[in-house]
Amino acid sequence: IERPDDYLIKSVVNRSAQKVYIIQNIDKKLDLEDIAHSKGIKLPDVVQEIENIVLSGTRVNLDYYINERIDIAEQDDFFECFRKSDDNCIDQVWEEFGKELYTREEIQLMRIKFISEMAN
Repeated sequence: IERPDDYLIKSVVNRSAQKVYIIQNIDKKLDLEDIAHSKGIKLPDVVQEIENIVLSGTRVNLDYYINERIDIAEQDDFFECFRKSDDNCIDQVWEEFGKELYTREEIQLMRIKFISEMAN
């Protein structure tokens, strides 16, 4: 039996079209609500998909979206809170900062920004 010395294995990264679409539109700095509307899904689903993208190691820049909704000084407060919290801290931070000030998606986006900047 003869065996070749070198093996050439080609693989294709398995990325869904939706993930690629979201990343491309974030790069274009489109509003997340517009991205959700164009794909026929809800904003929480887009935010969850972005979180999955970031947790898989892809860095995203959501500053254009977050800076319109959350003051820079408060973003620092969020970061400090995330540093002190465990991994599943969104509800804890949401309670601390007040549910009437921010939506759960905004808190989740801040956590995504934190992970993207600190871990990736």
